[in-house]
Amino acid sequence: MTRGRREDDRERARLIERVVSAWRDRAPDGRIVPPAEFLDLPAGERELAYREQLVARALEAAWDPRGLSTTGRLVVTIARRLGQLAPRTGHEGEH
Repeated sequence: MTRGRREDDRERARLIERVVSAWRDRAPDGRIVPPAEFLDLPAGERELAYREQLVARALEAAWDPRGLSTTGRLVVTIARRLGQLAPRTGHEGEH
């Protein structure tokens, strides 16, 4: 493998990692902004990044006591802050 090819592979892996990450930037008005790196990937790599996102969120949900991914926890937090969900009682997930 040539040096240029290794560097391309590393750059592609960095872009995919950034896209797969649960972190999303926000616009000044609070909207979530998709990672610009997504558009820097070729179409086939975008599909790979999307599938890896699905796996990452499923793993997060499997590790969470309430079965929520990072995205799910953020949605619940925002909904509670907006008064659209009851405050957490500390007993969620108990059977």
